Amino acid sequence: SWAVTAVGILCAGVFYLGIPNHPPCCAERDCECESALASIQNALAKWNFFEDALFWKHGLLYMLSRLMINLNMVYMPLYVQSTMQMHRSCIAIIPLLMYIFSLIGSGVQNKLNHKFGRLVSFMIGGMLQTVGSLSLFILPQRYSALMYVIAPLIGLAGTSMLVTVISMTSDFIGKKTSCSAKVFGLYSFSDKLCSGIAVYIIQAAITCGDCCTNKKCCADFYRDVLGLVPLGAALLSFMIILVWRGMKKK
Repeated sequence: SWAVTAVGILCAGVFYLGIPNHPPCCAERDCECESALASIQNALAKWNFFEDALFWKHGLLYMLSRLMINLNMVYMPLYVQSTMQMHRSCIAIIPLLMYIFSLIGSGVQNKLNHKFGRLVSFMIGGMLQTVGSLSLFILPQRYSALMYVIAPLIGLAGTSMLVTVISMTSDFIGKKTSCSAKVFGLYSFSDKLCSGIAVYIIQAAITCGDCCTNKKCCADFYRDVLGLVPLGAALLSFMIILVWRGMKKK
């Protein structure tokens, strides 16, 4: 822990001391810089993104995508250990597979968005999550080896949905980049709040006591959590998109 803290302090120090806050600007261009800055500030003052329906649509999709990813990462080791009763090494290997395929998915997501568009890319991620969640819900313990197939699907699903909704938000912000920190900050706060509340409710719903003394109850509980909650978030994302498309047609 001390090593991680030292590396963090070192990187933060290099960042603050090595990068100037204000890049040098030629004296003859000062007036142009101030004029451009004033025009941008005036434009931003007239733009209230809270009144734009796209802000709320993208915020809900971002929050649901992050909720799926967070719950999958939090409860996957418990599912592997209690429900599937796999070898202890799998508690690390299965989430690692999810991370690896998330990284791979983020690399191909740009081509997928370019070829099929934002909406189709998001729907593909939602369908992968649906398949993964249903597989976790019905998977018998004797077929636990299939986790090496299901985990990559879930990793790809989370990346597809999250990267696509971030791209949608970037398109929504457009040239108003000075508001991007505020928009993404609000989205990040909402996703952490939602994930925290969800985990609290899930943990409060455990009524079987200690998993060491009541393994069957915990096995069924984590199967229900990992099979139904992310699935519900994916289906709710589909509903938001369908409602939005119906509103646009009207």
